[in-house]
Amino acid sequence: MERWLYRIQFYALLLLGITLFTTFTGSAAFHILMVIPSFYFLYKSLKDRTFFLPQSSYFLLALMAAGIASITENQNIIHEPLLQMLKMKYYFMGLINIWALHYLIRNYLSSRKIRILISTALICASAASLSGIFAIFLGHHPFRLAPTLNPNFASGMFASSVSYGHAIGLFSLLVFGMLILYRHIRHHRLGSLLLFLVFFINTAGLVLSHCRSAVISFLMTFPFLFAKKSKPLIVLFFGAALSFICILFLNSTQIQNMFLNSKSIESYQKRYALVQTAIAVVKEKPFFGIGYKNFIEQVPNIKRQHKIDFPKDAGDAHNNIIEHMASTGLVGMLLFVLFQLFWLIETYHRRDIVGYLVIPFILYFMISGLTYYSAGDGKIMFLVMLIYSLSQAIPRRHQYVQSESKSSETQGPPTESK
Repeated sequence: MERWLYRIQFYALLLLGITLFTTFTGSAAFHILMVIPSFYFLYKSLKDRTFFLPQSSYFLLALMAAGIASITENQNIIHEPLLQMLKMKYYFMGLINIWALHYLIRNYLSSRKIRILISTALICASAASLSGIFAIFLGHHPFRLAPTLNPNFASGMFASSVSYGHAIGLFSLLVFGMLILYRHIRHHRLGSLLLFLVFFINTAGLVLSHCRSAVISFLMTFPFLFAKKSKPLIVLFFGAALSFICILFLNSTQIQNMFLNSKSIESYQKRYALVQTAIAVVKEKPFFGIGYKNFIEQVPNIKRQHKIDFPKDAGDAHNNIIEHMASTGLVGMLLFVLFQLFWLIETYHRRDIVGYLVIPFILYFMISGLTYYSAGDGKIMFLVMLIYSLSQAIPRRHQYVQSESKSSETQGPPTESK
């Protein structure tokens, strides 16, 4: 039975690699396929007394509980409370997948299978990005076989260039880290040329998406790829990235217009009005807010009640922390911040490639989340919670990782299940 469950997980991950940047519907099948293996291996870990729960997972569980409490408290203004609770599936699956992926990595995945999974994800994401780039110049989306939605912005296979920009920024950061730390993964025979091409294509997609916060987040977080190697390098690269951003802004009229034109200023005013709306919610319902992911629907009513500007404009708070504050109250906001913080601390204490790659990934998610509600974007959360699951499932100094100290290796090379 376990052999079949391992195969289901492998093909679920393969499907996610194919569809993560191509079709949202296909990615949803990943969750469906992972349900049975996840619960089975959770039971197995309890039975074998190998169950473990990282500290960040306690805050993730508490965050889900706060979300349920916020929906229950506000069910009179939520049309379908049960469906609203199901929107927390990304957090839930990110948690429940840990044990299934742990057993999969330990007992089934060989170097060849890992190469297949990673190569598939790299190639499919790059094909989607290329399609979005071609759509800018051709005016027609080659994969969708339809006119491009916005001829000025690359959006891959996504409908929104902003959503695509933040998602591909996270992906490009991981690929860049794999290039820098190639010696740790060369035994998987991915090929440095493939990684370079993938990085070039997807970074081009990131830049052409014109998603300012995604580009800035990338420039501010890639120096932390050196966090475990050389702290002076972090300061050097971070200072260089910050200087580059400032010089570019001061010397480019086009970039200044992106931030300071009348349309942008009006956008800032609308965002400020949304922040005022979120604060008004917290004053009325400080503990559990207005209901998980219910803030957007209630914005027009709250604006009219409190006479806030732009009363007809609805939308999220464009900030992960403020959005959680409004929807799940101060309790949910605090738990969300603690979840990110403890995930970062746990990752920092690793001395393997997982630690090297995931530290800047978490920081990117935190920084980009200051200007975009990425925690409410399903496409981004598929990637974020998958990385969370993997970062907890992969044992420290695992046999797949080239350890810095050979004396700490306790396992031989991986073998396939028979």
